Amino acid sequence: MTKVETFKLLYFITVASLGTLEFGFASVFSSPLLDDLQSRENFTQWTIGFQSCSYQALIGPLTPVGAIFGGLMSSPAMSALGIVESLVLGSSIYVVGWTLIGASFFVADPSTFRALILLGRTVTGIATGWSSSVVPTYIPEVSPVNLRGKLLNAMSISIGIGIFIAYALGFVLSYWILAFIFAGVALLNIILLFTIREPAKTTSAYSRFKAKYWKKSQNEEVELPFNISTNSKKQSQSKIRSSWKVLLWQAPICSLLLAFQQLMGFNAIAFYAGPIFRAGGGDSWSFPPGLAASICIGISAVLSAILCALIVDLLGRKFLLFFGAIGMMIANIGVAVFFGIVKGFINNNDLNDTLSNKSSQCFFAPTTDPELGKQYSPLALVSVVLFIFAFGICWASTVFTVAAEMFADNTRKFGMGLGSAANWLGVVVTTTMLPIASAAIGEAIPFFIFSAVSLLAAIFVILFIPETRHRPLGQSAIDGFSIRKNVKEFYLSPTLYECRVRKS
Repeated sequence: MTKVETFKLLYFITVASLGTLEFGFASVFSSPLLDDLQSRENFTQWTIGFQSCSYQALIGPLTPVGAIFGGLMSSPAMSALGIVESLVLGSSIYVVGWTLIGASFFVADPSTFRALILLGRTVTGIATGWSSSVVPTYIPEVSPVNLRGKLLNAMSISIGIGIFIAYALGFVLSYWILAFIFAGVALLNIILLFTIREPAKTTSAYSRFKAKYWKKSQNEEVELPFNISTNSKKQSQSKIRSSWKVLLWQAPICSLLLAFQQLMGFNAIAFYAGPIFRAGGGDSWSFPPGLAASICIGISAVLSAILCALIVDLLGRKFLLFFGAIGMMIANIGVAVFFGIVKGFINNNDLNDTLSNKSSQCFFAPTTDPELGKQYSPLALVSVVLFIFAFGICWASTVFTVAAEMFADNTRKFGMGLGSAANWLGVVVTTTMLPIASAAIGEAIPFFIFSAVSLLAAIFVILFIPETRHRPLGQSAIDGFSIRKNVKEFYLSPTLYECRVRKS
């Protein structure tokens, strides 16, 4: 590619990735939202049966619940409208959701105030699930085959930046100001999306309608100003199609892979890193534990995504996924051991008494022995940072890369929509069950469970995930499914092969 074509490619991917910047905003917005709202009487004096410890359990999962539906709805939208038009629609949904949340500040009626908050969180959740499906569908289809892994990390970098911005601004700005700022970013993204082009392989119902309206051939495809492959233009724009029967094995495998991304405990770490540090004596630090959490998660997420971009096309997908799962298993064990030491491995408190306790924070409350928590706080800090790095380098975008590369051109939109819904279902399970399980059996046991799930994910990668590095989009659908072949590909991965050669 020439310099002009390279610039256009990077520009298109940057604009598309702004949708996942909003993803980062929405995924952690519950933290500054709850801190701000719990000081408002018309929020904390709910009369619908929820106690104070259930606010977080209610507000937090609203975004992932909406994201499940957003992921499912994005698939028919991409088929009907096209990928770029779907990106525009997703950003428009973000504008509506953020505006509803911001407008709640100016409402005096408690019931209307609550309705706007809950509705806004749900709408932004729909947009989040939408973008998590459409963006990783767009980027591989416009990327050269030898750069797909690197370029898809623009999505992870954008999410990490969004998380860091949301955390950092949440300490100095009210929630409604943040909401209007995020709405403005979404509006800017809508404007910029009109300057990028549809992938050459995409033939939507809307594009066929436009072709017919302008008296053009309905078979004519939109051509990008650069090649999307290192092969000839004719080869790069050729479509790989597969029978829909292939989805019988591809859809469950990709859905499980994307669900594993969340079931290993990422959102448990990301959402509750501040309380985890607080349990480790963070209240005695010279800076707030929530700020420490935002710094650790935001910086670690961005740096790990950049590192992933440098190595994902060198080491292979399976290698990163396997060792990333092992790293998260070790990190989860570290968090579990930390809680076991400072608070005990088993919680003997009555769950109903815990949930009805309005006078203190129910989940991840500070330890009764601050000195013990402070003594072992480095273990919590190291474990959290290790988890974020293992996730960011190996799982944050690599799973979306593998999923997009596995599906054929005629099934990719459906498969990515279904996989996105499975991914967000995993978020709902972890964010909903973690506070309840922590109150019932203690904080240590759930993280031991996350470590066991991480081990299962590592085994799953070896047995069921094909290596898609440097292969045409959708080639796995043609090759078929073979556990023996998948295990052999892991054993013969570039990194492991070099290690065996040096050892011999």
